[in-house]
Formats: sequence, C-alpha cells, structure tokens
Amino acid sequence: MRVLYIRSDFWFGTRVGGSISHTAGMISGFTALGHEVQLCTPDPTHTDLFPDTEVVRPPFYMRLPKLKQFGAALYSEYMFRELSRKVTRGDVDFVYQRHSQYNDTGCRLANHLGVPLALEVNDLVREWSRELGSRLHLPRRAEDAERKQIGSADLVACVSEVLAERVKSLELSTGRVIVNANGVDMDRFHPGVDGSSIRETLGIRGDTVVGWTGTFGPWHGIDTLTDIIVDVARRSDSRVHFLLVGEGPLRKPLEDRVQAEGLRDVLTVTGAVPHEAMPQYLAACDILVSPHGRPKTGRFIGSPTKIFEYMAMGKGIVASRLEQIGEILDHERTALLCEPENVAAFSEALQGLVTDVALRERIGHNAFCDAVGHHSWTSRAGAIIDGVREVRGDG
Repeated sequence: MRVLYIRSDFWFGTRVGGSISHTAGMISGFTALGHEVQLCTPDPTHTDLFPDTEVVRPPFYMRLPKLKQFGAALYSEYMFRELSRKVTRGDVDFVYQRHSQYNDTGCRLANHLGVPLALEVNDLVREWSRELGSRLHLPRRAEDAERKQIGSADLVACVSEVLAERVKSLELSTGRVIVNANGVDMDRFHPGVDGSSIRETLGIRGDTVVGWTGTFGPWHGIDTLTDIIVDVARRSDSRVHFLLVGEGPLRKPLEDRVQAEGLRDVLTVTGAVPHEAMPQYLAACDILVSPHGRPKTGRFIGSPTKIFEYMAMGKGIVASRLEQIGEILDHERTALLCEPENVAAFSEALQGLVTDVALRERIGHNAFCDAVGHHSWTSRAGAIIDGVREVRGDG
C-alpha cells in the first residue's frame, strides 16, 4: 500500500524524543512490510531524519513566537490546502496521521481523496493541558479539531488501553478503535550492541551503571529520580554510577541537588543525543530505570518508548507499576516493578540488581525475548495495515 503519513506537530527542530522514535519506528515498520511511505510535516529538519519527506513549510507569520498556539490553528487549514493541491486521487491508499493539537488535516484530506484515515492517538488535548499545566489558548478550536478527527477516522489507534477507553467514552468514533502501543526497532536495539566506547568517552570505569533516557520533565518522574540517585549513592556498598541521557527544564535542578549533596562524581548527564546513537548509550548501562510518577489526571495513559527499548537491550529493568508499564512488564520476570514515587522501593530494587548479577541477567533475557516476540515496530505497523484492510474490505 501507499501510505501518506501526516506528522502535523507544530514543533520545529525536534530531532530526538519519543515522538521522533515513534515516527521513525512506524515508517520502518511499514517499509519492512513492503509498503511505500511519504511523510508530510511542517518541519524542514525532518528531511535529514526521514528519506521521503514532503515539507509543507508554514508561512513565516505562523511561526512568530507571539502567535504560539494560534499559529498551529492557522496551519491546519494551510496544510490541508497545500496537500490537497499536491496529492490527487489514486496517489495513496490511506492517510495515517499522528494526532496533534488544532490539526484536522487528516480527516479532510482522506475525505478529499476518498481513502481511509488511520489516526494515531497518543493523548487528548484536555489530558495534555491538565498534565503539563499548559493552557489551551483556543480550547474550543482544539477540541473541535479533535472531535472531527476522531469522529471521521476509519481506524483510531490508541497507544494504550486507558487512552482507548477514554476515546470510546467520548462516543465520537464511528470507526474501529484499537490499542497499538509503542514499539522498538529490533535491528538497532539488541543485546549485541557494544557500549564500551561510550563508557570510555564518558570516563565511566569499573562501576555498575544505572541508565535513564528521556525528557527532564515532571511526567518522567524527575523528582523521584533525583531522590533515587541520592539515596542509592548514600546507601550502596558498591560503586554505582548514574548515566542520564536527555534534556529538559528539570535537568539543572537535578544536577544542582546532586552537587549540593556532594555526590557529583556518581552522575553523568549527556544532554540530548541523536536517536540513532541511543542503542550505544543504553548498551553502556547494566541496569535501566523508569520512575514515572502518577499523573495528575489519574490513570497513566502513556506508552513510553523507552520501556520497549530497555527490554530489547536485555538489561535489568526497574520501573513504576503504572497501567501499561505494569502490563507490558512482568514483576520479577522481565523487570522489578515499584509503586510510583516510592523512593525506598526503587532504591532497594536497584540495589538488588546491582548485587545480584544473575537476577538482572535473567530479567534482561526474559525482557529481550518478550520484545522480540511481541513489540517490534513491524508488528505495530502490521496492526495498522490489517485494520485498514478490514475497513477497505480487502480479501
């Protein structure tokens, strides 16, 4: 099939993070299954990341900083007009769009072309606003676009069961709603990756390395992670080093706290690294941690890409027992699971994996086997293709 992939997030210069991993993964999955993909995006920097990209560059005034979300709202109409002019009936078999604020290009273009729309939903606008404490400047416009997209989509692919339940509760969708979690590229993330050069470059020698990847934001449990680092460093009888890979607003507070505790030598923070280099950084670690906190909105709706990448690397994992994380990971078989924000439990679990090498190797092996069997991006792309074929009535 020929897939028109719309990535309409109105962000620019984004080259790392979960959303980029998801886009890269789905494109690689579709391609591995023999399908053609063209990505359409407002961000010209994506031409370096993805081979077949149509940049629908917004007019300069839409990107003025003072416009903020107003620019994103204006861009939806502009993107539709440009794509409806460039893409004609017969060019594509279905439209696949990553749901984004204010943008209803997917449903309008699919209707214009007479093809199905598969809508990837990672969050809902109200959930996003409450969780991040970010005000919607045009709430009615954002919700209208979201309702239109969900109501018109032939296939709604939610990244978690909790999110799928919330989408269904809106009673908007006339199409099929499925759960299609994040995944991992098993050709790039696997236990055979060598991380020794990363350790050497960073000057980490002789320690057990606990790794973390992500954005230094509250939704990634950074306050808990900070307390864990201090607690483990003070309590551990072994040499433990923390390797944190990422960037974000809470990076400096974390580093300042560790520095104030006199523990700066147990911590290395790399900043953001290209996603293509991430396997080597994970390979440099012995244990991987994911201390997500309980969301302000109640139940955890996410599907953290890092969890699947951690599993594929065959490392010992310590993570929060939250909705999908606790469903994907099996306590004491593929990870050690802790109650969110329980610093003592995380510290104890990490110390257990530091001292019990056989346990972390067994957990890592089991996690790797689960990743191979159930969580590749190819399988995620296949679920979309199967859903679209069902909608089309293909035999």
